[in-house]
Amino acid sequence: YYNVIKEVASSMDFLMPQYYNGVTRPNTDGINGGVHESALQHFKTLVTDCFNNDPTKVVFGFCISDCSGTGSNSNAQQAVSVMNDLNKEYPCNGGAFFWVALHDTNGDWSQTVGRTVSQTRGCSSGSNPNPPSTPMPTPMPTPMPTPMPTPMPTPMPTPMPTPMPTPQP
Repeated sequence: YYNVIKEVASSMDFLMPQYYNGVTRPNTDGINGGVHESALQHFKTLVTDCFNNDPTKVVFGFCISDCSGTGSNSNAQQAVSVMNDLNKEYPCNGGAFFWVALHDTNGDWSQTVGRTVSQTRGCSSGSNPNPPSTPMPTPMPTPMPTPMPTPMPTPMPTPMPTPMPTPQP
């Protein structure tokens, strides 16, 4: 697959390599590898050899469940550790994705990892935001004073015509 990726990389928005069920185990070995191959070295090769040194084109893939047969399941804390290590090497990267969204109970995994990933959100557009802060509460709007009602003018009474005296014969 590698040569195909190299050939079409300029037409790709991003690539989502699965750093699970394969030759890497960053969840247990760390991003630099150990028993298994280095996920960071694989990431670097894609960035430098395929994507013209643009790490935002590579989205780091995790498996949160259904990968226990290969020892590839990553809990949220393991994924945060891996992403923190990746951020040290590539502060502006493509972020993370995970397999088996159905098993992200109450969004716990994605919220935890999302806080780490969001620290570099927007970096590829030149705006490297700070980590999200606690939003300030929105102040209650100040009510406008209610104007006093303007009384309706009282109409002037319509004068009754005064009868003219009738001449006496």
